[in-house]
Amino acid sequence: MTIAALRSQDGVAGDQHLVVHASVRRQVGDAGDGDRVHLDPVGRTRAVRWSVGHADTARTAAGDDEHQPPERGQPPGASGRHAARVPSGSVRPREGTTVPDDLLAPFRARPERAGVLTDFDGTLSPIVPDPAAARPLPEAAALLHRLADRYERVAVVSGRPAEFLVRHLGLSGGGRLYAVGLYGMEYAQGGIVTTRPDAEEWRAVVDTVAREAEEQAPFGVLVERKGLSVTLHYRTAPEEAAWARRFAEDTAGRTGLVVHPARMSDELRPPVPVDKGRVVADLCEGLEAACFIGDDVGDLPAFEALDRIAAARDLHVLKVVAGSAELPAELATAADVVVDGPAGAVAVLRALLPS
Repeated sequence: MTIAALRSQDGVAGDQHLVVHASVRRQVGDAGDGDRVHLDPVGRTRAVRWSVGHADTARTAAGDDEHQPPERGQPPGASGRHAARVPSGSVRPREGTTVPDDLLAPFRARPERAGVLTDFDGTLSPIVPDPAAARPLPEAAALLHRLADRYERVAVVSGRPAEFLVRHLGLSGGGRLYAVGLYGMEYAQGGIVTTRPDAEEWRAVVDTVAREAEEQAPFGVLVERKGLSVTLHYRTAPEEAAWARRFAEDTAGRTGLVVHPARMSDELRPPVPVDKGRVVADLCEGLEAACFIGDDVGDLPAFEALDRIAAARDLHVLKVVAGSAELPAELATAADVVVDGPAGAVAVLRALLPS
């Protein structure tokens, strides 16, 4: 899907959607009329819509769509200055300096021709043992919406399901903020989630693999179902890293799913041609300046895409890493700036606000 196709869905959030609760897939009414219902095998309630004129599956996100307040004990929002240019080969951030003005100026001068793109986990939200408990820092969602009001394009590009991003970034109320979930398999704006059909075909396979992982996982390994992918987290049981990798690789060999290593985890995804690089290239169409903020190896394709575009045409690029003790060296090397974790990333968003 292109950004133009996504924009063509603006305004459909108010349309009527049939919502049911079941554990099977079924079609409701005439497919030509545009409405179908899809439900996850776990039985969550959600509405599904085939957008007229598009082959992609679109659905509204279920549950409370408003931005959630921070949980007790969640780190406060960014209030200081947390950025540094990256020394060659550095993998740890330095604290107490600002993003250089020469990198910010093209964004603040012409926001109507610029884009701000960011990851979620480890960037807007601290890494936590239970992924379901992750929440953006208190100021993050509001800043993104403020930026979206001023910038040509603002999007969260994440490995999370788009429904999760809709709920926790307050997208259901409309506005110009985009969410791209599952590395590009899902898009969302205004509460409508659209799924790539070539990814949707793998849902049953992924669900079967998730059940197998839940049955076989050793104590301490958390199996995260994402609908169209499944992640094996061993952060609370690092001694089980070998089991997670072995399960993932064996499963990939017999199912056709693809293994993607990440921070203290291995993920199995459908073999569809998506990654953050392709998403970023699409979102940068027509822009004069683009920023991407990330924290892990899954964000490298986004940085590489920015570099390719900048080499091919006049594009001002800002590549920011939210640093941590787990920061991959190759990501730090590729960055223009390393900041101090999610608090530093939020500080960058604040600094990008036009005066």
